[in-house]
Amino acid sequence: SVPVVHLLSGSRSALPAPDSLSLLPDEKATMGISVDTHFAALHHFIRRYAGEDNWNGLAPTIEDGVRAEYWIDRVLAENKGLT
Repeated sequence: SVPVVHLLSGSRSALPAPDSLSLLPDEKATMGISVDTHFAALHHFIRRYAGEDNWNGLAPTIEDGVRAEYWIDRVLAENKGLT
């Protein structure tokens, strides 16, 4: 297949904006990127808690945490005594 090149004229973004950006406050309500991202995380948590998971896979699950802990435990066990 032949690569296709699209020149950007500024009339549209290079990448499609993900739906999860709707969790962030708009430009009139922004409090800075740090506060906005914390707000978005809390907003997502509350919506998931209420049973509205419109962004499946956006946040880690309990299973993801268990899998991460498994690997942390393995690494710690392998490196025991190397500190």
